[in-house]
Amino acid sequence: MLPLEINWIAVLIATLAAMFVGALWYSPILFGKPWMREVDKKAHDIKKGAAQKLVASFITVLITAVVLDIFINALGATTITGGILVGLIAWFGFRETRHWLAMTFETSTMKHFLLNSGHDLVEFIVIGAILGLMG
Repeated sequence: MLPLEINWIAVLIATLAAMFVGALWYSPILFGKPWMREVDKKAHDIKKGAAQKLVASFITVLITAVVLDIFINALGATTITGGILVGLIAWFGFRETRHWLAMTFETSTMKHFLLNSGHDLVEFIVIGAILGLMG
């Protein structure tokens, strides 16, 4: 049986860091405008129900961080490099493949795929690095 010792402080820090990455990634400073064009939304559409969207995002990223913490600890990858590697493997095996499948069967464009995949790649690296470092 796998030990399920979760470092809740590291998970919380990683979650908040990943939320910051997402806020920056999807802001007008970086990729917010092209992403909104791809999903056919305007800024006021995104602001509707912002509190609920923020809570949903936090819970989703928190779950991701908890699962990555379990993987990192189970694999003994408790260094920054080990955490990043586990993050990359999890991103590619679980998240990236789902984005590709969604693009294949839905109406997503390659640009939309790359915007979301790029965000998730950075998010998984940041989460993995923090969890590995705080092992």
